[in-house]
Amino acid sequence: MTRICVRCTTPVGKGKHYCPECAKQRRRESSATSYAKYHLWSAPKPCAHCAAPFKPHTTSNQKYCSAECQQASGNARSRARDRARRVPTEKSCAECGARFDTFNPRQRYCSRNCAERPGVERNVKERISLSTIVPEGVAPSTVGAIAEHRVAADLLLRGYEVFRASSPTCSCDLIAYRGGVMRSLEVRTGQITVYQNGRQRVHWTRKDFRADAYAVVLPDQIKYVPELEEAQP
Repeated sequence: MTRICVRCTTPVGKGKHYCPECAKQRRRESSATSYAKYHLWSAPKPCAHCAAPFKPHTTSNQKYCSAECQQASGNARSRARDRARRVPTEKSCAECGARFDTFNPRQRYCSRNCAERPGVERNVKERISLSTIVPEGVAPSTVGAIAEHRVAADLLLRGYEVFRASSPTCSCDLIAYRGGVMRSLEVRTGQITVYQNGRQRVHWTRKDFRADAYAVVLPDQIKYVPELEEAQP
């Protein structure tokens, strides 16, 4: 049986499928297909994550320039899905008082300007502490001793028996005793920060606390934290 070319029906030899001319044409078509597959499919394209141009390895389905970009894009999509499932909480800015929505339960400020220290400092109108009412030149240790004596006098007026520490390395500054209950107190000089919007904030140093309660001495009052009736011995 005579074999014929599968393209032009020309008789061919045994074991052949194409005549010489059709075989040359098939090789040229195969070369053109390979050239298009490498040069056209592998044309530079932007990365779907970082937008950097890159050349795909094999096919045009490649979207990312590297495995790192692929992982980062997947993480970003996961975070977006998580944010879509969560419900934001409405809070009030601790600096300007504006209302804002947030997913972070610990966020206190509505913007970076309110959160940064220079922005907060510009909104401060006045700082008031015990040091502002004592004469200029009084040593800080003397101001601390004044604060302890003021707390002792206040406790005596409240009906407590008061005992003062003899060494600054003691675990507390004062001991208040009344009705069989003894409480240790750490005396700190507090500061009142008054902001431009009229809001006030009382703060004091809270490190190395080993007593039952704080006695915060302000220019016009003494604040116990917690209150003496709530403090546990």
